[in-house]
Amino acid sequence: MSGPTTDRPVGHDAWAVPSMTAAGVGGRNPADCGGDDNQQCLRDMVDSYNRSVDAMFEEIVSVVDLSKTVVLVQDFYLFGTNQSESGSHVLYPHWHNGQLHVKAVADEYGIPVAQVWDDFMGTDGEVINFVEAGLVDQDGIHPTADGAERMTNFIHDLGYQLTG
Repeated sequence: MSGPTTDRPVGHDAWAVPSMTAAGVGGRNPADCGGDDNQQCLRDMVDSYNRSVDAMFEEIVSVVDLSKTVVLVQDFYLFGTNQSESGSHVLYPHWHNGQLHVKAVADEYGIPVAQVWDDFMGTDGEVINFVEAGLVDQDGIHPTADGAERMTNFIHDLGYQLTG
């Protein structure tokens, strides 16, 4: 596979600058994000993310037979919530929209999704402190052994046994 043909990758790095800008992390000015609410860069990022997600799913199903290949997807929690508690509330709805898009596209293809978002973030918009909960390392990005085990259990709950 050659990868998605969008203007940005889907990874954490693509979210980093818009997220930190809109949240005012590290002295950034949220007004630089644009829009009447200083969140336009986040809406643009979600649009780019959704196009990348669409492209990845389209490419996957173009090269594999879903009736003969196990494909599953994991959505993800909001990275870096330890950097700005108030910023998490700005970022939450945008990240959530991206995760909802992943689920919707996966559902279109009949691909199961391990729903880490709902477990880590909750379905009510409440942001937990992952570091204090022991799910994510001090960097606010990488899962701890407990967080990784929890994510692995979601894969197992889909009926797949990971070997390694």
